[in-house]
Amino acid sequence: MTRSTHDTPTQKQHDQHASSRRAEDLTPDEANDVQINLAYDLQGAKFDLPADFEATKDELPEWRLAHFAVIVPLPVGAFDGADFTRWAPGRFRGIKSIQVPAFDEARGTYRNPETMEREQKLDRPAWRYSPRVFHRGANVHFRSPLNESMGADALDAKGGASEFAPSRNRHGMSVSARRFLFQPDITPENGKEPPADPRQAPVDSSFSLIDATNPLASVTLTCAELLDYQGPELKYADTANQPDTPDTPDTLDTDAREFRNQFLVLHVVAEHCSGDALEAVSKSLHRPRSKVKVGRPGEEPQKTNLLEVCFEMVNEVLGGAQLQVSRGGTAYVKGDRRRPLATRPYTTITAIPACDEPALPRRMRSSLREGLGTWTRHDAWAWFLATRADDYSPELTAMDQVSLDASRVQLFQDWTVHSDENGLAVVRRSPIENRNNNFWMLTGTRLVDLAILVRRADNYLSVMAKQMRRMSFGSEELEAVRRKPEWDDEDVELASKILRSSLRDFEDIQTEFVIFRDYLWYESVSGRPVDTAVLHHMLKETGTRDDFHEVASELELRKDIYKTQGDAIRVALDNVKRRRAEQAQDRREQLNINLAIVGTALAIPGLIDLWPRDDSSYGAFVISMILVLTITAFLLSPKLRGVFRPNQNSNQNSKYNSNANHKAAAHSDKNQS
Repeated sequence: MTRSTHDTPTQKQHDQHASSRRAEDLTPDEANDVQINLAYDLQGAKFDLPADFEATKDELPEWRLAHFAVIVPLPVGAFDGADFTRWAPGRFRGIKSIQVPAFDEARGTYRNPETMEREQKLDRPAWRYSPRVFHRGANVHFRSPLNESMGADALDAKGGASEFAPSRNRHGMSVSARRFLFQPDITPENGKEPPADPRQAPVDSSFSLIDATNPLASVTLTCAELLDYQGPELKYADTANQPDTPDTPDTLDTDAREFRNQFLVLHVVAEHCSGDALEAVSKSLHRPRSKVKVGRPGEEPQKTNLLEVCFEMVNEVLGGAQLQVSRGGTAYVKGDRRRPLATRPYTTITAIPACDEPALPRRMRSSLREGLGTWTRHDAWAWFLATRADDYSPELTAMDQVSLDASRVQLFQDWTVHSDENGLAVVRRSPIENRNNNFWMLTGTRLVDLAILVRRADNYLSVMAKQMRRMSFGSEELEAVRRKPEWDDEDVELASKILRSSLRDFEDIQTEFVIFRDYLWYESVSGRPVDTAVLHHMLKETGTRDDFHEVASELELRKDIYKTQGDAIRVALDNVKRRRAEQAQDRREQLNINLAIVGTALAIPGLIDLWPRDDSSYGAFVISMILVLTITAFLLSPKLRGVFRPNQNSNQNSKYNSNANHKAAAHSDKNQS
């Protein structure tokens, strides 16, 4: 059928209606949908300066902004049944713009550019002091099949939905993404106002940082995300999501085939702070043992742990949930002994200085008296933030070229990127300008997706490793059967059954590995060289790549071992079958002998009748008796039959040698075990 080149009236009306729509005409779900073109420039959070901001050059803070995306694994089912009415579908939309101050020559200070514009003191538009980076959805940033493995439709809230499952879902794959916005991430742009949405209403979540040099220093919980990744399902039954406790022993559960990962992602932003304050915030978001002094209007400043404060806020918006954080930074539900598959938080960080040369972290100053060598100050900060180092960390890295090459992912004109098993840090090498600002959008969005993908892959590999440790080829029953000198019919049936069951279990694990390769294992991001470099470092530093190679080599090794053991059992089964065949042959031979005796006895009278003889002679009788006795003795004597059947001794020797070899093989298997 040829398609008409003319649009139908309905199509024309639809196109005209779409082109005439304004941002204000969008529904809240449409404004939240990344794939709606009209909502494209509305996506993303803004961080503007206070209207009364004013500081001299010496009073400018060292750091304009630092964004921490703390990825915390949760026990499965930690937020099942929660009320998500105030939660928006999809993932956090990232940071769209960061406002920087403009210099007021008349006052000799740096001020808010919008305030100066209203006073007509700017020589260019105020928006030039707010560089923008627009949000790029997961479906656009990642190509197929990677975007499907990440559940991009759920992350982008396609069609206003918070859940996604592939159309051809053979392995129980589904993704759910929701976020609670303490500060809106659908914001006005170019005179366009987003529709009113109660889910985007601001909630007080800011604290003032007690910073001696920066009275405007603050820290804010901007957004909390709850992400649920289900699948691919396990083929080999295992207790993947069940804890090992004294009350519930670590045993196989034939119904435990679900593979599920749940994460809480906390987006915390620190602004206008000194290096010491940024260092304190970083430590406080890693472990509860580190505290920072914060305050609120009308309240006495006090030292507290920011991670615990964030958990309290999340519990409140979840309707009284009982999420807690342990001393090691692990999340758990109060009164519930379940633990997540992976317990270590992972943090992606963007830090943007407000000056050219920020001071080094306090702990690194005394250890770098001989200089930084090939390291820059920004490299030192990126390493410090990525490693989540605090006062209890055992040692600092050596500031040489080898350690720099190991830690640094890439060096860009305006950014340096470092990676560690605890996090990824992206530090800008100069104050904000209207160029090369994509990282502050990517770090809290698409790079978080990559970090979660790596964690899911590592968890799946951990489950497979646990499955292989639990799987035994055969059982004690099979071992007892193998050591019997003689096998009966029940032994043969039992050995065959155990062999088939063991091989089927191993085939299930091999199938899991193939499914894992299809859905969770990626070593590059098509068309994204920066993402590929980051992914390589994440796989390396978190140990996921090593886990992958260990599982792959273990599967190959076990395949050879199981094949050898299976061959040994098959040999034993063949010996039983051969022995049965020999016994059947002996029975047939004995039957033939008996038949021959009877036939001979019946044939003698006939021969006598045919023999020429004299009526008075006893010769015929004597001859008949001699023939009968001779033939009977021949048939009944094994020695005489052996003379005429020399191969029989050969068969007996072969049988003896076979039994001897079987015993030797069994003895060898015992020593090998």
